[in-house]
Amino acid sequence: MQIVHCSPFRNETGQLLRRARKDAAQSLGRDWKSILDGEDQAAKMLANALDDSYVLIRNLGLPGLDHDADLILVGTTGLWAIEVTNLGGLHKAEGAHWLAFNPGAVAFEPVAPNLVERARQSGSTIYAYLHRQNMPVPWVNPMLLCINPKMDVRVEDTPVAVLNRTDIPGFIANSAKAFEQILNVDDVKTVSESLLALSQTSTAKVRRPRRLPTLGLMRPELIVIGLLALMNVCLLGGFALLIWRNTLTGP
Repeated sequence: MQIVHCSPFRNETGQLLRRARKDAAQSLGRDWKSILDGEDQAAKMLANALDDSYVLIRNLGLPGLDHDADLILVGTTGLWAIEVTNLGGLHKAEGAHWLAFNPGAVAFEPVAPNLVERARQSGSTIYAYLHRQNMPVPWVNPMLLCINPKMDVRVEDTPVAVLNRTDIPGFIANSAKAFEQILNVDDVKTVSESLLALSQTSTAKVRRPRRLPTLGLMRPELIVIGLLALMNVCLLGGFALLIWRNTLTGP
């Protein structure tokens, strides 16, 4: 399977960047490592079962949303927008709601982020974008993949498919491979490239260096200039103090 990385925390081969620990922690919170590990596990399981006629796009930035699409699987049998969670414990996907069991209250309670809604939004946004590009995609299936074997999730009338890791072989055999082909190999390439163009636009906006509006200087340049200015002030101050002392004491 062809894998394309769009994450700001990884390079083109999927390796974590040096700044990933800081940037991912700020963006994803203290559980950032578990989140990324879950995505890696899901991608590996798909890659081990699907050939190069499938493309897996990881962490695609989506316009208008505050989250990315964890995994987008593009194949001749269709497209899937997959939200991945590595959470443990007892949860419930009920309608458009995402809930966790609270032992103290002995009840399920809504928790954020709403992973069901995230998966639905990703699928809808991707479909709308491809439809505007006149891509031959009749649907984009939203999916929530619970990769942690210690997670127990109950499902009631959700607008997205909810799978755990033991369901992945069945999904591959009965859906990813078994559905009627709606795209040819060229279509898969064209759709993937169209999505990547969207990602490049979003990445360019996010990664643009911050500059002062009038000076055109980046933050590292300003720091260096500030340090040099401080050194000059110290030197001039010391020189002035020496002259003043010599004036008072005389030759």
